[in-house]
Amino acid sequence: MTAISWFARIVTSDGNPLIGQIVQLQLFDMKSGWRSIADATTASDGSVKGRADDGMADAKLAPMLRLVDVEAASAVLGGVPQLTASANEGTLTADFGEIVRIEQQAHFQLGRVAPKRLGRDTATIGGVAIPAAARVAVGARLAGVDGDTVGAATAATAATRIDADALVTRATVAERLATERERDLAALRGERDDVIARLADSENQLAALRAAAAAGAAGKSTDTIGLASSVISIGDFATQVGREIDGAQIALRTRGFSLGTISVNARALVDQGGKGITFPGQEDLKTVGGGLTDIGLQFNPSPVTETSGVQIPDIRQLTESAARRVLASVGLALDAHHGPPQINPDCAEGQAMLQAPKAGDSAARGSTVMAIFARSTT
Repeated sequence: MTAISWFARIVTSDGNPLIGQIVQLQLFDMKSGWRSIADATTASDGSVKGRADDGMADAKLAPMLRLVDVEAASAVLGGVPQLTASANEGTLTADFGEIVRIEQQAHFQLGRVAPKRLGRDTATIGGVAIPAAARVAVGARLAGVDGDTVGAATAATAATRIDADALVTRATVAERLATERERDLAALRGERDDVIARLADSENQLAALRAAAAAGAAGKSTDTIGLASSVISIGDFATQVGREIDGAQIALRTRGFSLGTISVNARALVDQGGKGITFPGQEDLKTVGGGLTDIGLQFNPSPVTETSGVQIPDIRQLTESAARRVLASVGLALDAHHGPPQINPDCAEGQAMLQAPKAGDSAARGSTVMAIFARSTT
């Protein structure tokens, strides 16, 4: 049989020594499998050690050993220790190194056991001896993994912060755009209401204009019918037009203006005697055809001056030059116009057919007397 001296140090996952933990040393043989050969309890610094016999006679090979946590349903704490044989003493030393006991709730977490020396010039992880070169390589790789992990975590945190800032910025921009669109919609609604109001006013004005146009058309029809049914002498027509022109001349004089030559052209029905004319209405024009006679009157208003009153002489059947001399002799001026000879068939070409005011009336000196002279028919 071979005497086995074994030792280890057990700590918790946060690096504190595991105190009062019952640890069992087990050995594996081909007949019974794993069997316990020694028990021990961890000290205040987490260390545990003991001595035992392997129970095998004439052992040619080193036994397979492991440490088991008795209180945790025989959970394996560590295996494959560093073995050192002493041929002189016939003993075997098993160094399990420092073992980190992982709590049950952390079974699925990845743990790392830091190699430490326990009075030997070697290091172990879970009781497994690690060469110096391997320790350096593993440490470098672990440091690189830690650095990469920290760098990745830092980059992920920065990226998350950037994404959050971008989301906040997008939300702010979206809110501002929504506010601007709402303001634009409100302005468009106001413009729409204004357009509707203006359209309503336009409709009302159009209706009023239509009503006025209808009333005006009715009035014109009535006036035309009345005119068509009346007969007026050519002289009275010319006199009436002349008076209207004289009234306009007097009204303009107060404003410093004066009328020039005025031509009046009309078409009317002339009776057989040549003294009466009729202005047909629209309905009468359909039956009259080409029986209308052109009537042209020309008025040359003279400036109005205020003088003492004189009696107007009779200038009918006088030529224009003779009538002008007669009127000038009494301080009056001639307002000569020309019209068709049908106005007064008793007058020859170039003679005054009508005058206004009529002979015998009183007029202010400097006033004008309108006369219509027979126009040449050739």
